[in-house]
Amino acid sequence: MNLKYYRIFIAIVESGGVGKAARSLHLAQPALSHQLRVMEQEFGAPLLEKRPGKRTLSLTAAGWVLYRQAKRMADLDFSLHEEIKSISRGVSGTLRISASPASMPLLMDRFILPFAMLYPDVRYHLREPYHIPLLADVTQGISEIGIANAPLPDITLFDILGRRTTGLRVVS
Repeated sequence: MNLKYYRIFIAIVESGGVGKAARSLHLAQPALSHQLRVMEQEFGAPLLEKRPGKRTLSLTAAGWVLYRQAKRMADLDFSLHEEIKSISRGVSGTLRISASPASMPLLMDRFILPFAMLYPDVRYHLREPYHIPLLADVTQGISEIGIANAPLPDITLFDILGRRTTGLRVVS
């Protein structure tokens, strides 16, 4: 399945229907309906609930999964293109950091603000999950850096960049 199909499905969901998505994408409605059927055949499950006479769009459980994952893939594709474009401009791009809520103020003051002064073309995507979701962010590639203020369950899964007996733990 190529990314175009995922973007079409996102448009169908976010516009509220195939007809509205077709108009916003400047495509024929039968073409979009055909692509929706191709996706349903590919995944072997209906993606939209069939509700005759109803004008509202309802997703099946499979449709929700596809929508959520398609959004992630589209965002990742956008991020990839932006990072590759920015390489020619020197140190730039997006640095994704997950840090425990308690450590975020210290992280901002001691690390991010000074770094931002040196590298103004770097953008930041900051997340403040608690311990277990923070570890998942790093292991799933949602964040490149994780700052944890609790013990790691298995340190062999991470490259430990720094340790302190008090304060922040940096993992990547």
